[in-house]
Amino acid sequence: MGYVDAAEQAGARAVSARDLAGLGRGHRSARIHIEDALALRKPGFERVRVMDRVGLAAALFEEGEAERGAEAAQAALDRAAKIEQMATAGPADRW
Repeated sequence: MGYVDAAEQAGARAVSARDLAGLGRGHRSARIHIEDALALRKPGFERVRVMDRVGLAAALFEEGEAERGAEAAQAALDRAAKIEQMATAGPADRW
């Protein structure tokens, strides 16, 4: 249960908000919940943070915020590349 912290709850609310908006019953933007999740996410959850950024990009595009969506998508790609680089680096390259 330690995994279900405030950031995870905000992420779950984002998914619910997105789904409800798709049904025409959304009251709060998924973007707001995803931004909450990113702000609350603790260190050590870098892969989850990348997925949060992907969700943020999708929400921004859906809201007609193409420029901000593209920035969020680029941030997700950049961070994913860094994570991948760290994963494939040898021990001497990590420090």
